[in-house]
This record gives sequence, C-alpha cells and structure tokens, in this order.
Amino acid sequence: WPQIRPSVSKYLTSRVFFKRQFVKEIILLDGHGSTNYFHFLIDVVSKLWLLDQIPNSNKLPILINEKVFHLPYFQDFFSKNEMLKNRALIIQSSNKPIVSNKVWLIKALPFAQKNLTKMRSLGMASLKRDVSKKLFVNRKSTSHRHIFNSSELYYRISKMGFEEVFLEDLPFLDQIN
Repeated sequence: WPQIRPSVSKYLTSRVFFKRQFVKEIILLDGHGSTNYFHFLIDVVSKLWLLDQIPNSNKLPILINEKVFHLPYFQDFFSKNEMLKNRALIIQSSNKPIVSNKVWLIKALPFAQKNLTKMRSLGMASLKRDVSKKLFVNRKSTSHRHIFNSSELYYRISKMGFEEVFLEDLPFLDQIN
C-alpha cells in the first residue's frame, strides 16, 4: 500500500497537542453502537440496574457518546427514568478525548426472560401493551437489512389480520410496546 503513508502532523495533532478532558473516575455504558435502538435497549438499558453494584456510582459521571445523546429514544428514555434523573452525564464528541484513571465498564446481560422483564421495568412501567394485535414488523426497503419479498409476504398474512409496522417510524416507547 504505497499510497498509505503515516502523517506526522495528524499524529501530533491527535495524540500530542490535542486537548483532553480529564475525569478521575467514570462509568462507560456504551460507545456509539447504541445509535441503533435495539442495541440501545439490549446493550445499554440492560446495564442500568447494575449501576448500584459500583461503589458510589451515584456520584460518578456517565460517559455518553454525542451521537447517542442526541437520539430521540435516548432523550425520551433518560428523561423518564427515575434512577438517572440526577446523574451527571459527560457527552463525548468524536474529537474530544477523555482521559480517566478509572473507567467502569458494565457488561451487558445475556438474553433471558428475567433480564428482558427487568429492562421493561426501567422507566417503562407505564407502557400499555395490546397483545391481541397481530403485527408484521418490517423494515423499509431503504434499509440494507430488509426482507427481500416483504410485500409478497405481507400480502399473504394481511388476509389473516396482520398489520404491517415499521419500527423506525414509531417513537421509542411505541417501539417497545
């Protein structure tokens, strides 16, 4: 790869002369992987009730990726979650390195009914679920992860009373419902 050469100026700018924020101790819930609502629920929300396992966790700031912070489902969830209302958040942008002496990283819980039930209870107790509806959860064809023959499939199952929904069109709490 002769066209790839190290850039001394980029290295010095990013590693030596770049301003860093120092935080003595911090809790890291996730990087930017939670920009997807499914990963937010599974990877971040599942970790929240483990916060009390960290000594003095209520006094430690939580590091949140800037992209995740600005997502509507993040804002909605954190505004309605009692255990997080008074927590300090540090919003990290991609060009803002943070240095810490101690970082707490909580491992996501495995898929199990008790864990999924607990996740639903975190700030979501007021949800009303209608389990009598038959839903065909689909992805829009603009997604790189859609069902190739979804229109043919939906045509067949709509005769059985299924309703097609696109989760990306719904608010966060409706997606959970």
